[in-house]
Amino acid sequence: MKKLYLLIFCALCITLTLAFPVEISAGIKKGIILSLYSVIPSLLPFILINNYMYEKGLCYYIGKLLYPLLNFFFKVTINGAYIILVGFLSGYPLGAKVIGEMVSSGNISKAEGKYLITFCNNTSISFLINYIICTCLKSSLPVLGDTKLTTLHIVLFVFLPSIITGILNKLILNFRETHYPAFQTSINTLTKNENIIKKTYFSLMTLCTYVIFFSALTQLINIIPLTFFQKNIAISFLEITNGCFLITKCQLEDVYKIYFMLLCVILGGISIFMQSLSQIKDKSIMLYYVLGKIECCLFFTILYLIIYSL
Repeated sequence: MKKLYLLIFCALCITLTLAFPVEISAGIKKGIILSLYSVIPSLLPFILINNYMYEKGLCYYIGKLLYPLLNFFFKVTINGAYIILVGFLSGYPLGAKVIGEMVSSGNISKAEGKYLITFCNNTSISFLINYIICTCLKSSLPVLGDTKLTTLHIVLFVFLPSIITGILNKLILNFRETHYPAFQTSINTLTKNENIIKKTYFSLMTLCTYVIFFSALTQLINIIPLTFFQKNIAISFLEITNGCFLITKCQLEDVYKIYFMLLCVILGGISIFMQSLSQIKDKSIMLYYVLGKIECCLFFTILYLIIYSL
């Protein structure tokens, strides 16, 4: 049955490519540009540095430094503390990538991986400030519009729901890791430096392929007979980079534009979900990722209503 679905999917892709060659080509070009000028510059340093620290076994020492504080709130292992740092600073889908590597190598348990994935795969602060706030909001909405929101509010709206989700899930999942494995680096016949470069290249090319595919898919949405608002929302839930900018063009009040935009950033979109899925071998972990994102969206909505009503 699975092969039948894959066959139908491939046949559909071929049909769409033949039926709409201009739109597909335009989408692929946009995806390549997005990959070259956005994805690779923003993710290459983090992936390369993370791979270097992982291969050299430095993750353990950074996690050990952060462990006293993060263990107090989240009850994680030393390696789990490092994952929290990456998940909140590096951006999609680095959190999922590190969790997948740590679970596969035995540096964290599968139970801890399921717990961490609920709140440790977020957008990066750099993307949030430089693109969402400075490009999408301040350039399109004058000083965040006439709302009562500030840059600090925007940052809190995106990251505080994940923190609340992590603290809450510690209780719901009844998670407290008691096994603290010694840190294991990957075993490879290549030299350490060769392995670092090859892993970085493979990760980037995988992520860029998804970006290009979904960029072509979003281009096809424009030919569907939907309203301008419906098209932009659909694109946003597929791919957030193009989608968030398009939301600013919708005929909505600023407060609603900001809400839909930040909701998409927190969810990450289907493109981010597929990118994250490609980084984790144990697919059952991704179920907890979906549940975690639902919780984050719920907490974000509550926070947004509270702050805006004050």
